[in-house]
Amino acid sequence: MTIANAGIRRLVLVRCQVDVERGVVHRPDGAVTLTGLEHRLLAYLAQREGTVVSRSELLEQVWGYSARAVTRTVDVTVARLRRKLLDNARFPVHLESIYGSGYRLVL
Repeated sequence: MTIANAGIRRLVLVRCQVDVERGVVHRPDGAVTLTGLEHRLLAYLAQREGTVVSRSELLEQVWGYSARAVTRTVDVTVARLRRKLLDNARFPVHLESIYGSGYRLVL
């Protein structure tokens, strides 16, 4: 699955823009490339913009893991992605953590 398959080409965020076809974040301090996992995670959340997606769904659909896997990989990847998107981890604008439920991308 790629973001391009969903027809999403560009995300315009408060502090940056994302070229979703290339997986590049254009920030005021320069361009930053997303890793494959960051790109897939952003793609999955962008396709479901505004919807809360559970960690177990992300593990299955983005990582290909069992939903019962015990790992912090989702949380770590979300934190890295937030940094690249210049989204404040304490008060995120775009990549929200919904306690007990999962994550939501808000554009």
